[in-house]
Amino acid sequence: MRTLWLAAAVLMFHAGAMAQSIYRCGPDGRIYQQAPCTDGKPIDARDPRTPEQRAAAQAVAAGEARRAAQFDRDNAPASAPEGPKARPPKAPAAAASHPASAPKSEKSAARDPSRPLTVRLPAKSKAAASAASR
Repeated sequence: MRTLWLAAAVLMFHAGAMAQSIYRCGPDGRIYQQAPCTDGKPIDARDPRTPEQRAAAQAVAAGEARRAAQFDRDNAPASAPEGPKARPPKAPAAAASHPASAPKSEKSAARDPSRPLTVRLPAKSKAAASAASR
C-alpha cells in the first residue's frame, strides 16, 4: 500500500513537471500558440534553470518586492488632501480582487481557458529585416 502511494505521488509530480507544447506558426514565424498548426514548428519552452537557480531568482524577486514596498512607504505623501477628489474611483469587484487579471476595458471579455492561447508579435521593419538577412 505504501508503494502505491509513492508511485501515485511520483506520477503526479511527473505530470505537473511536463511542459506544454508551444508552436511557432505563421509565414514569418511571429505567432506562438499551444495548438499545432500546418506550417508550425514546435519549440522547446522548458525552463533550463536548476532548482537552485529558480530558488535564487525567487529570493531576489522577493527582496526587490520588499525594497519596492519600503520605497513606497518612505515616499508616500504626508497627508492626503481633503474633499471628494481625494478619494480614488471605485473599481469593479473583479478588478479589486485581482487587478492583474482585470480586463483592460469593460467591453472586453475574459479569455476562454479552453481555447489555446495565441500571441502575435509585431512585424519587423524593412530595415531590420534586410539587416538580419545580411
